[in-house]
Amino acid sequence: MHGLLNCSGFSRFGYSIGKRLVGNNCRRNRVRRLLREAVRLTRQQLPIGIDFVLTSRRGGIPSLTELMETLPKLAKQVAGRLEARAKRVALPKHEALPKPDLK
Repeated sequence: MHGLLNCSGFSRFGYSIGKRLVGNNCRRNRVRRLLREAVRLTRQQLPIGIDFVLTSRRGGIPSLTELMETLPKLAKQVAGRLEARAKRVALPKHEALPKPDLK
């Protein structure tokens, strides 16, 4: 999972499911549907103000419960990394981005 701060009051999600890692189109679509459903069900637990890109890993198709358990943890890790990077790299005031809302 990768992320980048955005200037909106909501988070956006992108999905990148590779053919080599997951398999044929049917399996990729299944993984994509599971990711979308996991995001929909855990949206209240996810940080606000970040653009996320969810990528697939080599292996089988994860279950919905596995995705629902790991998605909030990974999103908070990404938000923590972005916050730490924002502290290291001071932006000029006219380019300052809002902090993500960590719940």
